[in-house]
Amino acid sequence: MSAETAPHYFSLDHRALEEYNTPAEMNPPLREPRGCGGNQKGAFLTHPGGKERGVPLTLRLIREGTLSWPDVVRKVSYAPASQLGIPGGALKEGAVADLAVLDPEHSYVLKAEDMRSKSKNSPFIGWSMQGITVLTMVGGRIVWERNL
Repeated sequence: MSAETAPHYFSLDHRALEEYNTPAEMNPPLREPRGCGGNQKGAFLTHPGGKERGVPLTLRLIREGTLSWPDVVRKVSYAPASQLGIPGGALKEGAVADLAVLDPEHSYVLKAEDMRSKSKNSPFIGWSMQGITVLTMVGGRIVWERNL
């Protein structure tokens, strides 16, 4: 059994709506804290634009002690590839080099004007974030690099 989740489901709960925070309205709706927890046994799958917020919010789970680095690596690489029945999710000789390089210490405040996503609404605007993707490789080729 597997389940898909997104960063807002393991980073927010129903209290995000108390101040009429429209970007926190989603479907399925946010739940009480007991229903949140980051899909502890499955994979973390997110759309490409979700990486902007997914990386620092997932790294927050490590800093809080909810998950370990090996847990996160498995959830964002091996587990999705395995569940989808596609090759990938492992760094080994001869394997395709599809990977992201992170700077887990980079700190910033999320601003709408800095978001690369076409959608500029997020319940996380104004949040202090720590951790950012600095390079993406697909098939061993650098396809994106952040200018910091």
